[in-house]
Amino acid sequence: MNHARNIPSEELIDRFWAEGSSDPINALRGMLYKVRKFLREMFPEEENMIVTLRGSYGWNPDLQIELDSEQFEQICKEARRQPEAAAQILSGGALPLYRGDFLAGNDSDWAIPMRRYYQTLYLDVCREVLPLLQSKERWMEVMTICEQAQNVDFAAEDFVTCQMQASSPWASPSRLWSSTGNTGSGSGRNSKSRPRNRWSRFTLSPPACAGGVRERTTS
Repeated sequence: MNHARNIPSEELIDRFWAEGSSDPINALRGMLYKVRKFLREMFPEEENMIVTLRGSYGWNPDLQIELDSEQFEQICKEARRQPEAAAQILSGGALPLYRGDFLAGNDSDWAIPMRRYYQTLYLDVCREVLPLLQSKERWMEVMTICEQAQNVDFAAEDFVTCQMQASSPWASPSRLWSSTGNTGSGSGRNSKSRPRNRWSRFTLSPPACAGGVRERTTS
């Protein structure tokens, strides 16, 4: 995060030594020395990954930095601009990128709102994609997405209902009908009517924010 801007020394001191320090400037220099040393060990082919500017620090502008969180958000915005193809865009791009909570374990005051933002964005993506998978009778994928969504928000009842419907033996009536030739009532008589698709009675609740996925705003 913040790789596109230079951060003043005062902001870093307030962030990491909010409770005060006898010598915050030297403490900041010591921390940055350790960070640079760590980066050199990780990326020995790169030099000066963090540059010192006048009263601030920043990433070297010559570096090409890509964050999966930013890619995830960008794909969601692209899907919003193309509502007719949103489900396909999100299914192929956004869902595979979300592999867990944003900076899990970091409970800093700036990390928690970002984590909740990406959680909400991910749940909105799931709600956009599930009807597409339902229409294609891809029930195993439906169940997997519902299970992952419940891990993010166990209180979201619509995903519980969706998973129950997908795991039902009636979830794919066309497949059931072709294999049995009847309604499965045990009467032994063929029926001219097909089993009713229980999905027709189930509708995903609308996303938590209007228009599906939402954009993050900064003050």
